[in-house]
Amino acid sequence: MLKKWLKIKLRNGSLFTCEIHAKYQSKIIEVKQEVFIEQTPLEILKHNALINGSSYEGRRESVKYILGFEQKIPIPINIEKNIYLFPTSSPNEMDCIWVSSDAITEIKPVEVGEEIKTRILFKFGKTLDLKESNYLIRTQWERAGMCKIAMAHR
Repeated sequence: MLKKWLKIKLRNGSLFTCEIHAKYQSKIIEVKQEVFIEQTPLEILKHNALINGSSYEGRRESVKYILGFEQKIPIPINIEKNIYLFPTSSPNEMDCIWVSSDAITEIKPVEVGEEIKTRILFKFGKTLDLKESNYLIRTQWERAGMCKIAMAHR
């Protein structure tokens, strides 16, 4: 039996976050729309990895093996379509956001009240403010780029 949510396929430019809501657990933000999904971001990632030829765990292990990363590992969801996502924190954390590396144009620190946060500017005109440091998010973006290069030359 095919579940309704299995029709959700990540495209380049997607980012998604866990939302606290009575029914929906994820929000996918794309160029022209925002979609609310009942499944968790990790369930969506695992599904998309499988429909693209491998398990989430297999892709994660591959990146660990090739690049030596141990935590917050970027995931190559679809190598042929250039879809690489990186987590902003541990994938097991409720506030983890998965970002498509190719959708980013700029990452910069911003002052919000008395706090310094990080702002991601996307190619499709949207922005996302994060509590994580500018250094951490830049590092994650760079690691996703390293993953992309490594997968292209395997």
